[in-house]
Amino acid sequence: MRAGETGSRSRARDDFWMDQALALARRGQGAVSPNPMVGAVLVRDNRVLAEGYHRIYGGDHAEVYALRRAGNTVRGATLYTNLEPCAHQGKTPPCAVALREAGIRRAVVAVRDADPRVQGGGLRLLRRAGIQVELGLRAKAARALNEPYLIRMGQGRPLVILKAGASLDGRIAGRGGHSRWITSVESRRRGRVWRERVDAILVGGGTARFDNPLLTVRNSGRPARRQPLRVVLIGREGLNADARLLQDTAGAVLIYTSAGFGERRRVLERAGAEVVEVPGEKQRPGVSHVLTDLGRRGVASVLVEGGGEVAWSFLHNGLVDHLIWYISPMIIGGGGVPVVGGPGVPRPAAGIRLQDLRLKRIGPDLEIRARPAGKRSRRRLES
Repeated sequence: MRAGETGSRSRARDDFWMDQALALARRGQGAVSPNPMVGAVLVRDNRVLAEGYHRIYGGDHAEVYALRRAGNTVRGATLYTNLEPCAHQGKTPPCAVALREAGIRRAVVAVRDADPRVQGGGLRLLRRAGIQVELGLRAKAARALNEPYLIRMGQGRPLVILKAGASLDGRIAGRGGHSRWITSVESRRRGRVWRERVDAILVGGGTARFDNPLLTVRNSGRPARRQPLRVVLIGREGLNADARLLQDTAGAVLIYTSAGFGERRRVLERAGAEVVEVPGEKQRPGVSHVLTDLGRRGVASVLVEGGGEVAWSFLHNGLVDHLIWYISPMIIGGGGVPVVGGPGVPRPAAGIRLQDLRLKRIGPDLEIRARPAGKRSRRRLES
């Protein structure tokens, strides 16, 4: 706190600069995973000396980028950052060491790093150097921002977003299996935005066969920053080697199965896919095993796009963190394909309850965003 400054004014200044650090961190969305999004602001006498954010995986961390921009002017400054500075040698040198050597006076940090290689080590290094460390400012917002990273570090699996588009009576296709198009152009366009924000897009074998999707990020007028990993779960029915996603080279294709498939496996591998066998039931890969393997590969977030059996598997096993549902003002009826399949529950009381509901009109459709009840609430997914 500066001389003559009240506690409330000092806190307001800290809030302001931490919000700046969070805003900077968001700029790395879609470019830094499996690393977290981090922003850093160096301030002295309530004036910015330099700022930075983690721009790309393998590149400078936010704190180092800010220090380089500031040059030799940071002695006695305060650092604001949304995540604990690292204290280990990874793809880049330890940030906490660089901050210590630069001579900062104070560090305001939102949350500890959940990486086992850090977990308070960066804060301890700064404190041992005589730097004043304050932890917890804007912690809720900081955890929400890096929820995929924190889940992967804490649970060893990616964050899971289940996205679906259905008719008013809960169908994703007519009785003949045709699904184009149930939701509006506006909903489909908005739905594709979520693809830019995740590390992987996942569908079941039925969706891959009937819809024959590319599972790519498609931006009108600008190139995609990156293409997510394309993941397909297949059962005994398999997947044809002439599927569009195998003919397209935009992103890697990873196929999970619980059956060996023999020659069919070799055909898929020759088509460019990696085929991984994991434990499962009834020749279907177990979704928990799939997520564990994806977590080991550094995948921090997965967008599950169907179909109904896959949706049920993730929901039934408690593996969905967020739902994004688009409901079209249309009734299909009859033997249409349900948005959620599986055996279901025996009675309504056993149903999967939702919380944190958020509704929005998207063209003629209704968008519902929610979280399964019992999931620890951090913050709703940002638009």
